[in-house]
Amino acid sequence: PVATLFFYFFGFATICLIVGGGILACIAPVTDLCRWVRQDLLYVAGWERFFPVIIKELGAIRGAPYPQQMQDMIKTVATVCLSKDGSGTIIEALNIASTVELAEMVEERLEAIEKEEIPLDAVDLSLLDELDQVVVCPP
Repeated sequence: PVATLFFYFFGFATICLIVGGGILACIAPVTDLCRWVRQDLLYVAGWERFFPVIIKELGAIRGAPYPQQMQDMIKTVATVCLSKDGSGTIIEALNIASTVELAEMVEERLEAIEKEEIPLDAVDLSLLDELDQVVVCPP
């Protein structure tokens, strides 16, 4: 019984040391990576410094380098949207703010709808009655 107990204890201790060492081996690089992202990539200067390396690695993963125009766009989006110094608006980062004026378009459409006075007797509400019976109040 003592030899069996010793055997199980030794096996348990060995497994614990292996698992603990594996966790420690994984936690150290991940902690360093998180610290690097938090301290260096939080500001535009960090993106300026590390972007060439990052885009080179992404191109290697992709199998082909990114064109220069796409690299510039990726860098702009990263600095505007992911850094603390950026404004966070992706429309501004992609330089499409002048072509996409969603607020003005929505306002114009709402004004057009308000100007159209549709009488209620011209609207067919029978579909709403059927929908109400089917979904809300089944017979």
